[in-house]
Amino acid sequence: MSDFQDSLEKLLADPEQMEKIAGIAKSLTGGAAETPGTPDAPRLSPLSSLDPETIGLIGRLMGEYNAKNDKEALLRAITPYLKESRRGKVEQAAKMAKLARLARLAVTELGGGAS
Repeated sequence: MSDFQDSLEKLLADPEQMEKIAGIAKSLTGGAAETPGTPDAPRLSPLSSLDPETIGLIGRLMGEYNAKNDKEALLRAITPYLKESRRGKVEQAAKMAKLARLARLAVTELGGGAS
């Protein structure tokens, strides 16, 4: 887990990588908000400003998010047999594991760490 934390800290400390992430997030949310004085301005699709490499990265991240994972399947399979107090914790652990896989892939793809 410390390797992941180290990679994440390096990513967050690198302004160039953070700019790339901010650009991706801005593109996904539609870019800059419309100014109130220009209602006739054409709205571009959020994907129209993305280069093919970024679209590929988004596709790989979405694929990883939707990928089947044996450990996650095991956690979900045992959930009904756990006490109610532990079910939430198992669900949270499964979500955190999925996000950790996504973060690791993003760090690797953006050149922020070695795997």
